[in-house]
Amino acid sequence: MLARLSYYVGTLPVTTFLCVIATVLADTCQIEGGYDYDVLKSVIWRISPADNQCLGEKPCSWYFQFCNKLPSNPCGIGKSCEWSSKTDNVTGHFGEFSTLLAQGSQGFLANFTNHTSNATCSSFNTNLLFRCNPQKVISIGNDTEVARLHETEIRTDDKACVRNITVELSNACGAVPLQKGLSTGSVLLILFFVAVLLYLVIGIVYNHSHGARGWEMIPNYQFWTELPLLIVEGCVFFVKVITCQEGRASPGTYDNI
Repeated sequence: MLARLSYYVGTLPVTTFLCVIATVLADTCQIEGGYDYDVLKSVIWRISPADNQCLGEKPCSWYFQFCNKLPSNPCGIGKSCEWSSKTDNVTGHFGEFSTLLAQGSQGFLANFTNHTSNATCSSFNTNLLFRCNPQKVISIGNDTEVARLHETEIRTDDKACVRNITVELSNACGAVPLQKGLSTGSVLLILFFVAVLLYLVIGIVYNHSHGARGWEMIPNYQFWTELPLLIVEGCVFFVKVITCQEGRASPGTYDNI
């Protein structure tokens, strides 16, 4: 029993490490934004660039694989590379899949990083930039493992050590965030203050045109000056009623306060 317990204790760090690695890998393939990207993670993608984009023999094909373990990738599972159809061999490496990054409602990218010993670039990044285009719909058969991806643009910047491959797809269209409007209370407050402003402006103009000057131009000036006293009298009357100081008030009770 003690030996078995020692075995489990000894394997606990290894198990924990594997769980952490699995969690990290899962997170690199999950992004928020409402993208329909599951189909993009289900196959190996092949791009046929122009001959002047090939790193080695021409013509060539570029293979990219992310978030799946399909064995048909000539570059190796989870990797990207250039494959020459002439030599039937790998003629360039783009590195391993790193992560998916959301870029708003207009798309997301899949990053591949190739660590090199080059003095200029210690690592070279190749990004598949999936851009939203509702007109570009892609369909893949259930048994398909390698599918063609039609790129829109390829830009390579050797100084910045990055290659961006733009692909337009409807699957890259993310959910447009809802614009938060004004609450009902805010709208009512705005309407209230607008009504008060109109009341004052129209009332002042009207009273001024009828000869009023100074404070008398304020609409219903006498009412507003007497309002505090009326409020006090109303409160006193209410207190006397609920404390039964007035008893059954006669019709003239309020006027006698």
